[in-house]
Amino acid sequence: MVNGAPMSEFLLHSLAAAELGVPTVFISGDRLLCEDARAARPGIHTVATNTGKGATTESIHPACATAAIRGGMGAALQDPATRALPWLSDHYTVEIWYLENEHAYAASIWPGASLHAPHAVRFESGRFYEVMRMLEFVL
Repeated sequence: MVNGAPMSEFLLHSLAAAELGVPTVFISGDRLLCEDARAARPGIHTVATNTGKGATTESIHPACATAAIRGGMGAALQDPATRALPWLSDHYTVEIWYLENEHAYAASIWPGASLHAPHAVRFESGRFYEVMRMLEFVL
């Protein structure tokens, strides 16, 4: 959780790029990833190349995927609406819940992190870069 909301991998990396002034204009991959990206960033261009089906995926043909990605990226780069950066907070509170208490305890040694509960760690920072740095250590 970041600032009380669940945070997908797409959102984490999109905010990290935004902190550097780089907008996320295009994404391709799983259908649900693309839906999540469009819900979080209206106007982003997406190409779904596969759909999860239980423990497997159903993918489009590689030639079709390549053509769709080229077309989608070209459209995204031409679309001025995609250049808008997402809103960045001036403060981030991260909570990570672990299945094993020992993992939470180990993660709590990161500078600025604290044991929030026997199975949870809390970290706060004014920069999203520091959030990403901490996540690389504790996940």
